Amino acid sequence: TAALDCPLEVKFSHVFGRYCQFKNVNAHFNFHPDVVVNSCTRKCGDVDTNGAITDAFGVDHAEGWCLGNQPELERHANALCLPREECESLCKMMDDCHSIDMHRLFPRCYLNTEQCEDTQFHIQHADWDIIVKAHVAGDETPTTLTTQVAQGDSLADTGVDTVTILASLADGTKYVADELR
Repeated sequence: TAALDCPLEVKFSHVFGRYCQFKNVNAHFNFHPDVVVNSCTRKCGDVDTNGAITDAFGVDHAEGWCLGNQPELERHANALCLPREECESLCKMMDDCHSIDMHRLFPRCYLNTEQCEDTQFHIQHADWDIIVKAHVAGDETPTTLTTQVAQGDSLADTGVDTVTILASLADGTKYVADELR
């Protein structure tokens, strides 16, 4: 007898105009060194960037990642100064990362714990989107289907051209069920 084992693929979907409050992965005391070194306050220092793209170590970031460092960030904030792709990459590597709070303008994100699955922690804010990690299953049938678009948003308002619809299996595993363009 032969068995076919297809690995699940990680994909991300949006919850537009929201962030998950107070349920972030600790960026300062994390076992992933890339999380620690990309903490805004560690990487970029206490400098008000005002458009500068040189971090506290004198490294010039052509992508402007330290633009995510803002004066209002507290010293122990869990913000990472990275573009979305890098935030997604870190979240993919971490079992305890459920989702990402991604700023719409600045290269700044927060990695979120599984507690962010509970929408009571989702706060409406025009500058933020929650980017939810999900595993794409093969031909599994969903037991529930939900779209994750904040009320009142349209695709034209979001700045993206695709909405991903997540589904959940009976065991709670999430996967991408469909994409709308």
